[in-house]
Amino acid sequence: MKHALPATLVLSLLLAACGSTSGSLTPASSQTLSGTITSLSSDRSALTVAGTTVKLTASLHALSGATAIRKNGTASTAHALSVGQNVTVQETGGVATEVDVNVELRGQISSVGATSLVVAGQTVNVDAGTRIELASDDDTAATAHVLADLTAGTFVEISGQRDTSGAILASNIEAKSAEELHQDGENEDSEVKGEVTNLDATAHLFTANGTTVSYDPATVAGTLAPGVAVEVEGQFDAATAVLRASKVRVESDQEEHEGIRAGAVVTVEARVESMDSASQTFTARGLTVGYARATVKGQVTLRAEVKVKGTVDAATPTLIHASTVVVGDD
Repeated sequence: MKHALPATLVLSLLLAACGSTSGSLTPASSQTLSGTITSLSSDRSALTVAGTTVKLTASLHALSGATAIRKNGTASTAHALSVGQNVTVQETGGVATEVDVNVELRGQISSVGATSLVVAGQTVNVDAGTRIELASDDDTAATAHVLADLTAGTFVEISGQRDTSGAILASNIEAKSAEELHQDGENEDSEVKGEVTNLDATAHLFTANGTTVSYDPATVAGTLAPGVAVEVEGQFDAATAVLRASKVRVESDQEEHEGIRAGAVVTVEARVESMDSASQTFTARGLTVGYARATVKGQVTLRAEVKVKGTVDAATPTLIHASTVVVGDD
């Protein structure tokens, strides 16, 4: 006579045959990665940022796929990605669910110097780490171009970090042809970011990181006030050095740091922009990092390259409570 096994024993045997119950039931971990794209596969199926490689499932030219890609908050495609861009990536189990590309500045080059160039009235500095990409280059490959390969009148997109003066240290300078702009669903308007200063509501003028903006008759989303962060699109008039805006958008802290969310586990690679040794805080990529309780490897100094791991404050999405800070290659 055959006896049936107890149901609980059958379930235990099945789970044992399939492996550990904890392994099969543990949800995939999620985190936020913020930094520069250091590698990008030729088919745009994977990228590396903040030392972590993640898979992408996004169309090259269509707004489709499981990975949502945005450039400055606007839906885009995998074709818009390039090595050297500053991005914030949401990943779960090694797969990117969202990629937010941050372009600091776009427009025509006004002048090119020995170590800098001017675009839409703003200074862009370069160093040995700046990737310069011409319109004919592969977005996913290394380049050997220098600043002298760029000329006045060329349309460029700039990724990088701003210093306390508002100048940009570029991680990527990408020359864009009219065809590439069309493929990315973009136009030849200039775009600048910055905090509003010198606001003249009567004359409809303000300054954003050194660029004079005329916003009459622009569409303004939000309330302009001294100190608020804005993103401006329009035509830059080289003769008068004025950006004649078609759109002005006031950004909240959340919008200004697209992809950084309250309570998230984050890894950020960036350059120290300012610091306060007494309070054990520094700013990097516009975020404030508190490292009083962190394990710090190396010495945090102004302009040092750091890799920060920690958690975004639950109430203030621009504040990161660091658990580890690694300086340079230490």
